[in-house]
Parts: sequence; structure tokens; C-alpha cells
Amino acid sequence: MSLKISNELPTYPGDPTVNISPKIEYKDKGCNVLSLCMGTHSGTHVDVPLHLIDG
Repeated sequence: MSLKISNELPTYPGDPTVNISPKIEYKDKGCNVLSLCMGTHSGTHVDVPLHLIDG
């Protein structure tokens, strides 16, 4: 239901850009920690249920 989230994801003029940045890499455990900062209107509406469901 949405576009792939990346730093290149389009945003509405004036909205914050998408910023994904690595924070911690656990090579021995095979996982990473990323920071994700974005507005709710980035790419497509990720808040779509709020527009369709009462309450």
C-alpha cells in the first residue's frame, strides 16, 4: 500500500524529508539499528486509516 521507504522518497512541499541513518551495527548478532525520521505524508499517506475509520 506504500512506496519503498528510502531517503529518496518524495515528500509534499514543506514537509520534512525522509532520513534513514544507521546507528548501531551488531555484526556478531546479524542485526542493525537504524534511525527513521519522516512526516506522515511522505511518499503516500501512511495515516490512511485515520481518513477512513471513525474514531
